[in-house]
Amino acid sequence: MMAGKDIGEMEAAVTALLHDMGIPAHVKGYHYLRSAAVMTASDPGLTGAVTKEIYPAIASADNSTPESVERAMRYAVNAAWKNGNRDVICFLMGAGSYEDMKKPTNSQFIAAVADRARVGSQ
Repeated sequence: MMAGKDIGEMEAAVTALLHDMGIPAHVKGYHYLRSAAVMTASDPGLTGAVTKEIYPAIASADNSTPESVERAMRYAVNAAWKNGNRDVICFLMGAGSYEDMKKPTNSQFIAAVADRARVGSQ
């Protein structure tokens, strides 16, 4: 974890970002994305380990499978992509315009949210 940051600050920043993007909080993927982004914000080394470490850790904590976690996250990213706040998504993903963007992968989405949470909580 980075100096001066605690999990509560990271979780608050991640939650605010997900809310601002318009991801529905009632879908499982929202909670999984929040967990994954907090984990990655706390330990940037996990950015490249989404499939091998993050999905299995979240699945184990929720008595699920890594495949179910990945699918639920993908559903939440799709919901944000189709119905979310496009300005916030563009800002988060560093894109000039929504039309120029491709839908982010789970890994890209998690990394962008985690990075913004780290920067925003400094």
